[in-house]
Amino acid sequence: MYRKTEKLEHLGAFGIVGDSFAILRHCPKPFGAITVTLVLPLSLAALLHTLISLPLSLQILSDELNFLTGDDGYDARALREAHRQLTLFLVMETVYAVFVYALSLLLMATVAYAVACVYIGKQEPSFARVMKVVSALWKRMLVTSFWVLGFVFLNILAFAIAVCLLIWGFNHFNTSSAGPFNAALIVTCVVFVRVWVNIVVLWRLASVVSVLEERAYGLEGVKKSHRLVNGKDLTALSLTLLYLLVKGWFTYVVVCGNWDLVFLEESSAYGTILVTVECAVNLMGPLTQSVLYFVCKAYHDERIDKWRVLNELPVKVPISSPRN
Repeated sequence: MYRKTEKLEHLGAFGIVGDSFAILRHCPKPFGAITVTLVLPLSLAALLHTLISLPLSLQILSDELNFLTGDDGYDARALREAHRQLTLFLVMETVYAVFVYALSLLLMATVAYAVACVYIGKQEPSFARVMKVVSALWKRMLVTSFWVLGFVFLNILAFAIAVCLLIWGFNHFNTSSAGPFNAALIVTCVVFVRVWVNIVVLWRLASVVSVLEERAYGLEGVKKSHRLVNGKDLTALSLTLLYLLVKGWFTYVVVCGNWDLVFLEESSAYGTILVTVECAVNLMGPLTQSVLYFVCKAYHDERIDKWRVLNELPVKVPISSPRN
């Protein structure tokens, strides 16, 4: 069974994953409902996006390059068709991004509150009750996510400025050797990726904070998540990298994988495997982050306001004492 909140402080990444599986095993009904109503649509959308949008974007890019390089037989009419495809592609990408963004926020809030009910209320929460609470809290997560998106934009802007300054500097001083430039570019990329991963870590933890803590949303939620993750940086980083690596590997397998096995070609096993893996990853991501929140709270010996979480929010889960 999953541990008491007071015994979570020493959990590492593998312990958090283990506790997450324990929660799924002992509370199948609410998380099964979450999977069907939220995780499955999100996974199907992501899978279709991977199978369709990425190859389509590569084809559009190839058409543009063929026109620019002046390939024989590639005329203005073909270019107009490529531009039409590009417009449709951008519209489709926008709709997909909005849909996935909204559904991801809802999924994160739902899982976070369900895990809170399990750890604090010591009982299996009902899906209807959890959704009632989430409907009152999603705006807080939206504010937090806007702040984090601002940090993402600043990180990308800083990276672009740094690369432009590198190019200008090496051209200005007429440096003929490519070695120093490549080394500086690699260092810049490493710093950018490191900052980006840190932002993702804070984003995911701040989403849980926004759901479970009063007035801790927006910039304050990001600050609170930064304080909580101190001392558990390696654990949080490991969970985030594991999630990103699995997602990246899965995308590669879907797009570039060679599925020549007979049983996959002659049945629906291929699609079933893809959807199952995508659902598992999309559910375990917010689930492990929610458990990480309680691990960080226990590590810093911070009291969880059980009375507010379980009784002052729209859903009332009876507990024996407001301070237990």
